[in-house]
Amino acid sequence: DIEGKILGAQALGYEGVDKFIDVIATSIKFGGTMEDLAELELAYAPPFLSAKSPANMAGFVAQNQNKGLVDTINIEELKDFDSSKQILLDTRDKQEVELGKIKDSINIPVNDLRENLDKLDKDKEILVYCAVGIRGYIAVRILKANGFKARNLNGGYKTYANWNYKARVIEDSMDDNNGNNYGGDSVMKEVAVDQIRELNATGLSCPGPLMQVKATMDTMDDGEVLKVKVSDDGFWRDIEAWTKKTNNRLLSIEKNKGIIEATIKKCSDQFLSEKAVSNACSNLPTKNGQTMVVFSGDLDKAIASFIIANGAATMGK
Repeated sequence: DIEGKILGAQALGYEGVDKFIDVIATSIKFGGTMEDLAELELAYAPPFLSAKSPANMAGFVAQNQNKGLVDTINIEELKDFDSSKQILLDTRDKQEVELGKIKDSINIPVNDLRENLDKLDKDKEILVYCAVGIRGYIAVRILKANGFKARNLNGGYKTYANWNYKARVIEDSMDDNNGNNYGGDSVMKEVAVDQIRELNATGLSCPGPLMQVKATMDTMDDGEVLKVKVSDDGFWRDIEAWTKKTNNRLLSIEKNKGIIEATIKKCSDQFLSEKAVSNACSNLPTKNGQTMVVFSGDLDKAIASFIIANGAATMGK
């Protein structure tokens, strides 16, 4: 309610949803408030739960909105976006933007925002988004401190992408799936047992699983197949984009009890037929051997640069 008392909650997701609701239910039983939820100490182990649980984050969001620290906008409100009165600002890194963005948005990474405020019109409302909302929150606070009117998109780009989700039509032809063969059973039957490798990357978070996949694929010969298991939800979209950019084939991908299982076949122009090469393994112009130099007293920025570099390394840069 307006005083911060918890009245109820609704959650959507996979494993762990029941635990979140149990935490909320217990808090309600003892008259808990959003402040209690934000400061609640729960079980913490990196492979299973982050230092700040979803329950803590719900408390933070409630505090932000109740105290007027940040204004928000919901996905469905974007249909009323008016470019003459509003600006849609993407605060993610450029590498993330390359994998998809919201139409009509401009990109200024949150770490570069303070130096690029002159590129934004103070007469327009700024609608900010990032991947899930944390960087968007920081960006909104920066903008409001500098006299802008800004709102943060609830759930960020990931929620937007799921909101516009269309069921994948599985086709056997490589012509219709951009090189990824999701109906990979027929291909698997042609692969000898000694050509199949297995990799368990559960417990690792992005970009760890992709780095492990790349390291393993680098040791494999053309035609060999890698079966990988990953617990990070973001791996599904990452491996789809990675296989397309690196000329490998994603034979199959599925999720079972919170674990993503992907089957990838290593290929090259020499290995595939001429038709397959044109459809699945064509070489794209790339820039390799780039150097990233970071000067910052902010440890988070230094760590972020390593994450970006590791991500680039998985793409063969």
